This record gives sequence, structure tokens and C-alpha cells, in this order.
Amino acid sequence: MGQLHAGYFIEELLPFLVKGAKEDEPGSARERVLGLLRDLSYFEVESSSPLEGHGTEPEGLLAVASNLIARGMPTRAPLSLAAHVLQHTWPAGVAETVDLGTIRYELGGVTAEWGQLLWRALHVVEPRIQDTAGTQQQLAGWASHGSDFERRFFTRMVPELFGPELWQVLAPQTMLRPLLEFAPDEQEQLHKQLLVNGSEFTEQTLDFTLALPYPWYRNEAALGSPPVRGVVVEIDGSQHRTDARQSIKDNRRDWATEQAGWLTARLATADFNAPEKSLKPLREVVSQYAYLRHLRTNFQQPLHADTAGRQALQLLLTPLAVARVQRTLVECIASGVLPLHKPRWRVAIIERDVPCGHLAMEGLQELFLELYELEGRERHLPEIDLRVYTTAEYATAELHQVAGHTVRSLSQASSDGEVDLVLDVAMLQRLGFTAGKLPVAALVRVAIRTAYAPRTARRFQTAPLIPYLPIVHSTPENDEEEYIEIPERKEPMLYFLRNIFRKNDFRAGQLAILSRGIQGKSVLGLLPTGGGKSLTYQLAVLLQPGVALVVDPIKSLMQDQFEGLHKNWIDATSYVNSSVRSVTQRELRLRRLSRGELLFFFISPERMMIQSFRDLLQRMRSPNNPLRRVGFSYCVIDEAHCVSEWGHDFRTQYLRLGDNARTYCHTFTDEKPVPLYGLTATASFDVLADVERELRLDLDAVIRTRTNRRDELSYRIIEVEADAEHKKHWDPVGAAKHQRLRELLYELPDELKERIEAAEVAAGFEARFVPRGFEADTFFTAQQERYPHAGLIFCPYKSEKHAAGVRNVHTMLQGIDGLPLKVGYFMGSDQNDPDAEAGTAEMELMQSRFVGDQLNLLVATKAFGMGIDKPNVRFTIHYNYPSSIESFVQEAGRAGRDQAFALNYVLFHESDSHIPKQFFQRSFKGRTKEALIMHELLTTVTFPAGQAIKELAEMLTGIFQVPVTLNLYPKPGAGVPRSIYVNQAFGVGYGRIDFGNPTAPVKIADHHLSIEAGLADTILNELVRYLEEDAPAEARASQQAMGDWLATHTTASSTPGVAPRLARVAVGQQPEPLTIGFTNGALSEMSEVAAAHGCTLPEPLLRSAAMYATSATEFLNKLKPALTPQPAAEVTDTIRRNFLRIRDEQDTYKAVYRLCLLGVVEDYTIDYGSRTLTLVLTPKPQHQEVYLDNLERYFGRYTSGGRARKMRDEAAQREKGDSLLEKCLGQILDFTYQEVSTKRLQAIIEMEAACRKGLTGDDLIEYFDLYFNSKYARAEHLPEDLKQGTFFSQEIVWKYLRYMGDPPDGLGQEKDNIKHLRGACTRLIQSAPTNGALLLLDGFATLFLEHHKPTGKADAKLVETGQQKMRDGLVAFYEQTDLTEEELEAFGQRYAEEISRYDSALGTYVLDTVINEIILDINSRWLADFNQKFDNRRS
Repeated sequence: MGQLHAGYFIEELLPFLVKGAKEDEPGSARERVLGLLRDLSYFEVESSSPLEGHGTEPEGLLAVASNLIARGMPTRAPLSLAAHVLQHTWPAGVAETVDLGTIRYELGGVTAEWGQLLWRALHVVEPRIQDTAGTQQQLAGWASHGSDFERRFFTRMVPELFGPELWQVLAPQTMLRPLLEFAPDEQEQLHKQLLVNGSEFTEQTLDFTLALPYPWYRNEAALGSPPVRGVVVEIDGSQHRTDARQSIKDNRRDWATEQAGWLTARLATADFNAPEKSLKPLREVVSQYAYLRHLRTNFQQPLHADTAGRQALQLLLTPLAVARVQRTLVECIASGVLPLHKPRWRVAIIERDVPCGHLAMEGLQELFLELYELEGRERHLPEIDLRVYTTAEYATAELHQVAGHTVRSLSQASSDGEVDLVLDVAMLQRLGFTAGKLPVAALVRVAIRTAYAPRTARRFQTAPLIPYLPIVHSTPENDEEEYIEIPERKEPMLYFLRNIFRKNDFRAGQLAILSRGIQGKSVLGLLPTGGGKSLTYQLAVLLQPGVALVVDPIKSLMQDQFEGLHKNWIDATSYVNSSVRSVTQRELRLRRLSRGELLFFFISPERMMIQSFRDLLQRMRSPNNPLRRVGFSYCVIDEAHCVSEWGHDFRTQYLRLGDNARTYCHTFTDEKPVPLYGLTATASFDVLADVERELRLDLDAVIRTRTNRRDELSYRIIEVEADAEHKKHWDPVGAAKHQRLRELLYELPDELKERIEAAEVAAGFEARFVPRGFEADTFFTAQQERYPHAGLIFCPYKSEKHAAGVRNVHTMLQGIDGLPLKVGYFMGSDQNDPDAEAGTAEMELMQSRFVGDQLNLLVATKAFGMGIDKPNVRFTIHYNYPSSIESFVQEAGRAGRDQAFALNYVLFHESDSHIPKQFFQRSFKGRTKEALIMHELLTTVTFPAGQAIKELAEMLTGIFQVPVTLNLYPKPGAGVPRSIYVNQAFGVGYGRIDFGNPTAPVKIADHHLSIEAGLADTILNELVRYLEEDAPAEARASQQAMGDWLATHTTASSTPGVAPRLARVAVGQQPEPLTIGFTNGALSEMSEVAAAHGCTLPEPLLRSAAMYATSATEFLNKLKPALTPQPAAEVTDTIRRNFLRIRDEQDTYKAVYRLCLLGVVEDYTIDYGSRTLTLVLTPKPQHQEVYLDNLERYFGRYTSGGRARKMRDEAAQREKGDSLLEKCLGQILDFTYQEVSTKRLQAIIEMEAACRKGLTGDDLIEYFDLYFNSKYARAEHLPEDLKQGTFFSQEIVWKYLRYMGDPPDGLGQEKDNIKHLRGACTRLIQSAPTNGALLLLDGFATLFLEHHKPTGKADAKLVETGQQKMRDGLVAFYEQTDLTEEELEAFGQRYAEEISRYDSALGTYVLDTVINEIILDINSRWLADFNQKFDNRRS
């Protein structure tokens, strides 16, 4: 079977271990502890019968069980295991606590020596293997010895020179290639791959190896150099000295192992009588390396010999052993050694040292019990007849005293009967040291031993998705907003929640999302910020046998999720984004994904557009080799509101994300497409509906909670005014806000104290609201080198140039008197932004320090606003209000994640709206400009002017398929260039070329450590060759000439656009792909014309000036300093003419998005190396009406069917546009600027209005809750009009029915506003159940929403309820407003007409059924009353 991977660890022991390791040797104590635990999670399995694994048709639940056990190396011990081990072996008290929903074990105090004792216990060695004649005879019989000299060295020389304990860690006959290629640590593996080609040493072995489980530096001066990873011992016969070829081979092997961090000691057979000199490297390690010192101590002073030592061994090694046994048992089940169809298994477990058998089997049975319960197929494991045997030294171990755990002496085993399987388990031994025959008769015998060293990658099992049963069911009375838990289904979910994440219970809404997700169905879940969205997908992934691809919009969110999983002891995760600059590192991570070595893989949405990534996903399907197949469980779309064009964070790169996921992410069997798992915290009805449509989800896929309220948050708007002193400043408002911000930081702790004190005497107070350890006087003070409280300041800009910029505010906050602030900063990167100077690595470090409580204040842009999970953020301050309520709630929601009180401030000034409007103008640059860009893509696409050095870089990128950038030094204008710096990314170089002698350029090898030496050398050689052979002869005349040629710009170029390509092909044929640049040639043309007239306008300057310019005049004003003296008229004319033609990267994505909407582009890929997009055009249609069909379909997503058809007709009849395609695009642009941009602008107005309400003391928590769920329930709408339910009139009905098509806030489309209306009626009708207006509006909204569900999805009970409310509403008007029958009939007809605008069938129903039934009922009642009064007949 070879090497397997699993290990459990009780995390509460980590502080004690770290302390013990630190006392042992200062520095990197935590890393040494985790490194040793990781290595102990690799173990060897030797079986008498082949364990063939899960086969070509793996069983889903077995794969899940295997993956859960191996999800971390090590991972969290199950709660029952941790409780048993701690209660029986911890020398002081143990108490299980639930703190803010998290389960923890509080361990009683112990002496300082316990840390050292626990640290010693991780250094495993078997002290009972002594240097005896019998042991030497046994070891001499190992078949692995390649010669008598090797046997003699191992059996005699090792114990004599180094001690017999070294036997147990000195591995014989190690394969060389895995040693050179594999490492459990990514950085070590990268180091190996960059320096050594392991394939050169296939099938070669090393005589002996001693692996070092944590790094060792030979001396303090070597701390900056790579650490020593191990020692190789080679026993050389005479041929190693006499054979030249053998000598070359030896030198090559020694060089390779040295590059991998291994020392080599070569002992010639001729030197056996005096080996000391040859074995010096081994002697050095044995004498100085702390790990081997501890082995010697444990060997000479066995830990099992006294109570404390035995307890330490059980505390650490028993959980590891339990995981090993469970992982091996799952393998035995999968291989058929333990068939699931048998009624009974007979299993024996031999414990050579620490107790583990009963605990492992009980834990495995518990795991399968919960999985089977969740599955709902009434399956169970066979009955298990378990026998556990132990040795005399461990017979009295504390864990053997657990009730019901019967343990027999190993000496008695031979008298027991045969079993199906015997597991021989030893934590302290490596393979080969157990002598004699097993005393237990068994059909299959399996030995489990500690590994000498990690040598294989962990691979997870994937299988067909498991169709679990639902965990909740929805109540028809409340449609999709209420979910009732199914207790018997919730219990197993609680088991996994508590054991994996240590959370005591689910938060509101989590189970409903999980219920749909674990059934293998697509889901779109909406939970409040801090509501635990990430946990829902993470738990779902762990319960399905597959890999999850997680799409995150920003790098900081990826990093946070990645680190969050590691905090939960789940290390089977990785990511690729632009911060992963090393090609080798990126390829390594992608290779791990493709091989099934990960459970979670994070990417940006753009990566799904990269062809090489798509190809990798397709290869994972492996249709011809099921054993290599890796199936996906989910494609998780985090922050799913980015999918919606209506959303506040819309990104065109999310286009086709659902389709791409279904196309390229294959489940194991491909029987069904990969489920999509969308999550968001801030999405209104219209955004949710758009996401649902864009991802092509079922209507019932949307799961939302009834409320977004976060009662622990407190929103406060602070008005800022600029006084006379501030007006002396270059930015008076900025100066006023800076001052108020400083004051606020002083006031804030006392304000939080007041908030707590006020709440403590109010109804509904909960203890969770009080932040842990809160004291106003020490609010900002560090405790034990960590800050218990922290805050966030959000700024709209990045640079020092803006008072509202991150860098400016960060600088201002340095050294505030009296406040112990430790301030960091964070901002995203944008290659079009000239202020984007901060390196990605620096931002990652800032984020890690802030999340890790090493900073107590972070100044950030909104790039830090999404999804960051830091529980103790006690306040947020918005320097300027953001562009929407959604954005504000998202960013403010970073606070109070621990559900304790937090404060959210906005610094507000009357003039603040200009900032969000400036960002709005960057997104909506004008219909004319966008029409010109669309026209360019349809007709002739232009490219920016090139530069010889840039074209050389693109050529090298194309040849070697790795990023290459070239830069001249000195830069042109700063001196005569002499060197070309060849880089992969900023600060990551391949080397440089010196062309001081241009006829013989010299390469200077100075590559970054992350770059493979051979690759760097090849790239430099090709560049030298090009300069020598292909550069123009005049360029090689001098250094100056070469520099001038390299800096020379080429002219802009162009290529035919979409329309000419379609014109060249017949109907049904597909045009050739269209490649377009991220940008066009508009700036190049300006620069070239200016240069021709003596003006210097480099493209970076033009790009910077264009960034915030909204008109050609403003653009020219920004360029004035460079346009001196007065430029020629042709220069300014060219600038004016080309201004609206400037196309930047986001403009390009928008234009492509619109072409996709019309079905002109069926797909596109992105090449970041050449900064181009390649558009795959749809085959030429037979009739251009297909564009009208697609246009109508697009409009139908946002408006009624009738209006969509009308807009389609308008497009066909447009006068402007050379073709129907261009007319359709024009109609989309009209819609964009009449609807989408209006909505975005209105969102800014709504946010400003919210701030103003906050200034007057309004409850913004209630305001925001109604905004997301039922905006017409706000005080100024239905409550005010209905006088809190005591009044109603016909005018109110007409008013709100008109609002459905023309809402007062301008936000949302008909269906989405009707959802808001229904939410408001549902809230208000509870206190006014006979209010006629509420009944009519609620009846209409209910029936409309049910009628517009897919066929068969409408709920009959809700339809009946809606119909009854219509009747009751009309009757209420008749009875309570004294209408005559004629007036009632007229009112009913008007009502039918009004609702027919949205659904003619409803109007018809009212006219034909409701009114007639009511009139008939009225007449029937009149007749009954008449008869009762005047009919004197008796029955």
C-alpha cells in the first residue's frame, strides 16, 4: 500500500507545545511544532493482501469519510476523542465551554515542565529496541541492504558511533527522485523544482537517508541560506574511486541532493576502519540537531516509564494513531477486505504502544452513523467484533481505563480465534523492527508504522455526488422565506459542524442553504454580513466526494478564506491569482489541483477565461483513465452579487461564469452538471433575480433570510463642517474630516461603553453583546503582544494626493498623542491606476497582521470590504459615504463578527456626493463614447502603438509561455541605456543583458530564487541571439543606437472588426476569431501627432489624465502643463477628436459583454501576457432577427414581456445604425443609460438620504433592513399613508400599483418591486388584518409572484390565499367605506385594469370571477335578510 496520510491533534495543546519548543530552542517554535505534527501525519502501511483503493467506481460515502479524516495534516481531533483523551490524561482539570458559539476545552494549569514533556513526546522512538545480538541479527537480515558493507555499517557502525537510536530514523535504500522532487512544504518543494531536474535520477536509490523533520542551520551565520533537510550516507565500493563514469555520476548525485538541501557523507569501503572523517556530516547533525538529542533522551529515558511521560505520549500520539487506524480501515473497506455487505466484521488491533484501537473504531462507527443518517438510505456498518491487544508496558495506560474498553494482553492473543483483519499499530516504530510472527491468526494482516519521512503527496478521493436528503422544508404559508428544520436531519449536520468547525449551532439561514447544497443542487444563498456564508459551502464541500472551485472577486478575500480554512486545521487548500507571481509556483498549485491533492481551490473569475486553465480542467475529467479522474463537487461563486449588472459591484468578468463552470468543471460521472453555490450578503430582490437568471438557476434555488438585521451594530452619521481654520488648507473638507477623525478615535471607546451600558438595562439584552475583555481605558492597548480590539477606516482613494486617500489618512494617523495605535493600510491593485504603488506581497502581509491581531487599526479601500472574517473589529469609520447602501452594509459588516457590539460611523459633509459621483462617471462615461467603442469593435479594431522592447517581451512570452517584461536601464531620458532587465514580475527577475558592446551583448545571470536556473538561462540566451542576429544593423552600431532602437515606438495598427468578418463567411459558417487588445490605438495616435509637432505626450501621461476626465475640455486642462508652449491646432484637434475614442480595459470588457448579450460572441479567452482577448464569434445567422430575439430575451430579464417586445420593435425601427446589429447595440446603450445608470445614480442618492436620516436620529438598522426586504414598509410609505393601518383609500391602492412600474426611488424592475410590496404587506397586515388597501395589494403581489413561477412550481395554497385576499379587500372597501354596488363594481373594474398592466390574466380573473362572486354574495345576503324580515312562512 505504501504511504498514507492522516493525523488528529487536540488544538488546545498547541500553546503548551510551542512553549516547550521555545524553551528547547528559541525562534520559529510554532513552525517546528507544526512541521513535526505534519510529518507524523504521514505513515506507512504494509499489508499481506493488496489494498487496491477505491477503484474505478468509488463509493461516495467512503470517499467522504476518507477525505474528512485526511483533510488536514494534522486536523482537529473529533470532540469525543478529544474529550476522552483530555479527561483521562491531562494532569489538571478539563472543562468544555461554549464561548460566543465556539466549543473549546479549558485546560487546568500545569507546571512549566509539561510543555517540554509534550514537546519530547513528539520525537518518536521505540526505547524497547535495544542494541542486542537478537536485534543486530534481525537488522542484518533486512533485504534492503545492498551489500555486506551496508549491512555492516548499519548493524555495527551506527550503534557504535552514533547510538542504537539512530537505527530507527536512518532509512535504507531511499528512492532518489522523490527525495529531489517532493516535499510536504510548498516552499521547499518549489526550491527543489527550481534547482533540480528529478527525472534525471529515475529508479536510482540512496544507501541511507536521515530526514530532518524541521529545518536545521549548520551555524548561525547560515541563517540566510537554505536550511539542511537531511543527510545522505553512501557506502562506496572500490569502483567509485576507479571508474571515472561512476565518479561523474556520484558528483552529479551529490550536487542534486545538495541543491535539495541534503548533506552527503560518502564512506568508502576502504575507510571502514577509520570512518570518522567521511562521516563528519552525519556526526555534525547527530551532535547538534535538537531533534536527534530528544530522540536520544527518549531512547535512554523512556517516556512510558513514568505517569507523566505516559500521559504526554497519549495526549499527542493517541489522536495521531486513531487517525491512522481510521484511515487504514476506510482503505480496507474500499478494497473489499472488510466488505460492507457482510453482517459482521471480526477485527483485531494490536497496540504496540499508545492506546488507540477502541477509540478509533468507536469514532469511525460514529462517523459512518452520521453519514448514513444524513444520506437517509437506512444503511449501517456491519456489526463489529473488536479485539484489542496491548503490551505489558502500556497495559496500565490511562486510556485503557475508559469504561467498556476491554483490552487483552498480547501474550494471550494466540489462544483467540481467527479474525478477518488484524491491524498491527505502532506509533514509536518504523517498518521492519517488529520481529517474529504475529500472534493473531487473520485473513489479512496490516502493519501501521511511522514513516521515516514524507515521500508521497496526499490525494483525495472523488466519486459521484451523494444525493443527501433535505435538512429543512419550506412552509407554503410564507413561501421561500421560512424554513423549518427536520430534527433527525439536523442532528448529523450538528455533528459535522461541531467536529469540523467547533461551532455549537448553526446561525439563522445556514441550514436552509446547506440543505439545498448538500443535495447536489445549485443554490444562491443570501445571509447577512457575518452570518457564516463561507461555513455553508465549506461544510457542503467536505460532505461531498469532490473538489470545490471557489471563485472570489478580490485577492484579499481569497487570502482570508485560505487562512480561515487553515485555522480550522484544513490545509487541503490553495489558490492562484495575480499575487502568485512565480510561474513555477503557479504551475505547482495547478498541478496539485489536477491531481486531486486539494479540496478547495480559489481563483478569480478571470481565470475561467484563460484557455490553459480550461484545458487543465478538461484534463481532470480523464475519461480514458477513471483512476486518474478528479471530479468537482461545486463551483462556489462567492460575493455572487458581482454577477448582476444591477449590482453595486458588477464585474463583466463574471459573465458566463455559470456556463463556463458547467462546461469545464466536471463532476465525477458527468451525469449532472456541477452544482453552482452562490453566496452574497448584500443583494436586493432585483439583484438576486438577475443573479438567478444569469447563472440559470431554478426559482427555488434562491435561499434568503427574512431579515438582514445586525442588532449588534450601531450606525452613526457624524456631520463635519469646515470652519475658517480648515479653509486655509488646500482641501478644507479634508482638513475638517482629518480633525474629526482624530477626535473620534479618542471618543470611540467611551461611546462603545455607553452603548453597552444603555443596552444592559434594556429589554432583549444578551450577554454576547458585550465584547470580550472590553475596558474603555485600555481599548487600544495590546495584551500579550496581541490587540484584542481593532477598527477599520474606509477611504475612497488610495494615494497621498487625496485627503480621502488611504496613504494620506495612514500618514495622518501616525503618532497620535495618547493613543497606542498600530496602524496598517490596505488597497487593491489596478494596473491602470498610477497610484497603485503598493506591492501585492506587502498587502498580503498587512492583511495577515491585521487579521492576526498584530495591528489595531487598518486604513483601507473597499478592496478590504468583502468577506474578511476577523471577529473582533469593534468599529468602522467611512471617511466618505460609499456609492450605495449595499456597499455600506457590506463594508460596515466587517465589524461585530463575534456578535458583540460594534460602532459604524460615517463622516458626512454636504459636498460629499462628488466622490461617489466621480466613481459613477468612471463607470458610465457617456452613451456617445460607448457607442463609438462599439462601432470600433464592429468595424475596425485598433491597437496601441508598440515599442521595440515591448514587442521583444511579447515575442519571448510567446516562445517560452511564461510572463516576460523588459525594461531599459537607465530609463530613456535619464541617461544612455546600457542594460535590459528581464523580469517575470516586479522584483522577480530572470537576469539582465548588458549591451555596452552592442555587437556582443553579455548576459548576466542573476535570477530570482523562485525562477528555475535553466529557464532563466534559456530566455537570456534567446534575447542575446536576437540582439546579435535579428536587430537592425544600424542598432548594433553603438550603445546609443541600440538604446534608441529599443525605445523606438512603432505605429498603431488595426484589424477588421466583427461586421467585416461576418460579411466574409456564408450563413452557418463561423468567422475567424477576433483578437483585440485590452486598449486601443487612440492614445497612441495622440502621442504620435504631438511628437510630430514637437510636443512630448507619452501614453502613461495621457492615460493618467484621461482616468477622471469626463470631457475633452477637462482632458486638455489636465494636459496643460505638458502642452507648453502653445501646441499646434492639429495637436489639440486630434486630442479632442480622439478623447471619446479612448478604450481602456474595462471599456473593452463592457463592449464584449454586450456583444455576448446579443449572441454575436459565443465565448472569449484572455491572454494577460499579450494583454489581448480572443473573441469566438457565433456562426453567421440566416436571419438577423436572431439579434432581436436575444435583445428581447435580455430586456425580459428586467422588465415585463410586453415592454421587452416593445423595446425590440423600437430597436428594429431605429434610424441610427448601419446594421440591425448596430441598432440592437444602440438599444442596449439606451437601456443602459436610461435604466442601469439611473439606478446606480439613484443608489448614490439613496445612500446620501440614509445619511441625512441618520443625522436626524432615525434608526438606520431598521431603515436598511426594510431597504433590502420590504422598502414599502418604511415609515414614509405604507405606514404613513395607511396611518399605521387605521386608514385606507382607493388612491393608496392606485399609488402603490403605479409604483410597481415606476418606483419612487427609481430602483428595481416590476417583479422585484412587487416582491418588496409583498414583503411590506406581510409585515403590516399582521397588525391591520382587515385593511382593504393592504389586502388588495397583498393579494395582487401574492398571485403575481405565484403566476410567474415556472410551470408546476406555483403553490396552490398561496394561490388560494391570494385570491381570498383580493375578495376580502374588495369587501372591506364595500363595507368600511360605504360603497354602493355600482361604486364597488366600478372600483373592482379599475382595480382589474391597474393590475392588468402587470398580468392580464389577473385582471381577467378579477373581472370574471371576483367581482361577480362578491356581487352575487351581496345580493344573496340581501335576499336572505329580506326573506328573514318579510317572509312569514314557517317551515
